[in-house]
Amino acid sequence: WALFLPYAAYRIPFTVILIRSYFLSISKELEEAAYLDGCTSFGIFFRIFLPMSVPILVTSGILTAYHTWNEFMFAIIFIDDENLRTIPAGLMQFRDALQTDWGVLLAGLTISAAPIIALFLLMQRYFIRGIAAGSVKG
Repeated sequence: WALFLPYAAYRIPFTVILIRSYFLSISKELEEAAYLDGCTSFGIFFRIFLPMSVPILVTSGILTAYHTWNEFMFAIIFIDDENLRTIPAGLMQFRDALQTDWGVLLAGLTISAAPIIALFLLMQRYFIRGIAAGSVKG
């Protein structure tokens, strides 16, 4: 539980900037047309903006999951119990002051990267579309 607040506080600014830049790129005419058709502010958000923002929300989720999955410093500082350590912090047990078991360490790192790689491959089209849409205001 000690990691939820630091992870959220650490990732929220980047996510807000990314999503804000995407919403600023949406034209005002779309909102005005929906308003003239009789849609309320909540209706505009839920029926127009939210479906249009799926790529940037998926991109934000993938980036947050990636940084949280690979985070090392907070896990070392806030977690004392060996059973609750994250994967990168737990893999440091294979490293010693005098000797490192590189085979086991690199195998563990490869296995730990597999879920994030699978997530990226499944969501690749949303990720690419979200990065491209939120990067340039046109």
